Amino acid sequence: GGISTEALTEDELNVPYTYENLQKMGSNIGSGGMIVVSSQRNHLEIVKNVSDFFRDETCGTCFPCREGNKNINKIVSDIYKRGYPTSHEIEIISDIQYAVSSAARCGFGESSLNLILSIFEKFYTKKVEV
Repeated sequence: GGISTEALTEDELNVPYTYENLQKMGSNIGSGGMIVVSSQRNHLEIVKNVSDFFRDETCGTCFPCREGNKNINKIVSDIYKRGYPTSHEIEIISDIQYAVSSAARCGFGESSLNLILSIFEKFYTKKVEV
């Protein structure tokens, strides 16, 4: 589903590319885009690029989306510089994601943090510093 959907890990890739099957895996087709990333790629670089995109491309009309993505981008920038997220940062991002997705006026805001949070949860929760 591109950058607006949840990431799938290498172990989750053997799934038919259908709405139903991807939903069972915790993701979705979204706009139909697919991004495949090497295991050698820095996940934090991807998160930073996605966060920059959503910060820059929000229309600004909707306060939760505009401010939520701006605040997430600040947190993600700090994480990127340090090289890992803390469990507290993941919790804050999760709280902001809930607020933005619940209050945003369109699908852009509703889905803007899906990939970011899923990458942190799937690739960093077992390695984070408290």
